[in-house]
Amino acid sequence: MARAAVPDTRPDGTQTLMTNLARRPLPDNPTEVRMSFGDHLEELRACLIRALLGVAAGTAVCIYFGDWILGFLTQPFIAAMEARGFRPEMTNIDPTESFTQYFKTCIIFGIGLSAPWGLYQLWQFIAAGLFPHERRWVRVFAPAVLGLFAAGVIFLVKVVLPGVLYFLIATADWIPSVPLHEPAASMPVVTASASRPAALPILDHPPAAPADGAAWISAADGTLNWVVGGKVFRLAGSERAPESLVRPQYSLQLYLDFVNNMCLAFGLGFQIPIVVVLLVMMRIVSAAQLGKLRRFIVVAIFVAAALLTPSGDPGSQLLLAVPMFLLFEIGLFFARRVERKRIAA
Repeated sequence: MARAAVPDTRPDGTQTLMTNLARRPLPDNPTEVRMSFGDHLEELRACLIRALLGVAAGTAVCIYFGDWILGFLTQPFIAAMEARGFRPEMTNIDPTESFTQYFKTCIIFGIGLSAPWGLYQLWQFIAAGLFPHERRWVRVFAPAVLGLFAAGVIFLVKVVLPGVLYFLIATADWIPSVPLHEPAASMPVVTASASRPAALPILDHPPAAPADGAAWISAADGTLNWVVGGKVFRLAGSERAPESLVRPQYSLQLYLDFVNNMCLAFGLGFQIPIVVVLLVMMRIVSAAQLGKLRRFIVVAIFVAAALLTPSGDPGSQLLLAVPMFLLFEIGLFFARRVERKRIAA
């Protein structure tokens, strides 16, 4: 939001730019105008207030959709637990854990939701000191940074987390299982009659109008179904096998901290194209030099992926490193285009 320029002349003859909440056009040549230190502080204070109001508004929206956000984050855990034959549930170690984690997650997503507004306020503060061609590049890079960060988070939740969680849950099978013990011979067997044990029908499809007391086994998934009070109840089982000595029981707090850290890691890792293009634009390195250093960059990418991923397992590191390398190649492609345009100009 631009503000009206109010020129003033100091005793030393320098021209200042008094900032207020009125609109002013951004100068074409920022060296022609100056702002006093107090004017800078006033401008910064106004930008920070507006940015914080944006965070509050974004957090309020996320609180309203908090159940959807938490469902989005916990769906990979539910799918991985069910795929491994475990009941998907988490524990609360602290009585206030559910309450605090709900609002903490909403605040984090609220900050992310209001990030474009906050960056726009930062842009308004620094734009007056930039030349027009520099402002153009900021307008190009800012949406790209936000878009790549969002793409990294979506890629994590939809592609990476289900496989990573499945692997981590499966590591419980690495611990020796509890051996099966057959029931003692004297254990009584419940039977439907004195001559034969009870047996339930195995049906491909549930009965059309089952009566109270009816029970059957579904041929599709092996679940036990029965009817009480006109309602159908369902119990899922699993193949009888040696019980695992270690059963995954995740804390809600630890799980959300793990997911939030992974979101940050993937969001930062997806900024590789921006870094490559900026390095070439600032003439720190050329695109040809980056191409020759590709083998060393691959090693650096794998090291960065190992440092960024909090889980520490090779699977999640590989799933971050491979997209980072592909994004490096994309950034190198655009860097070459930037160099060609610079030479043509």
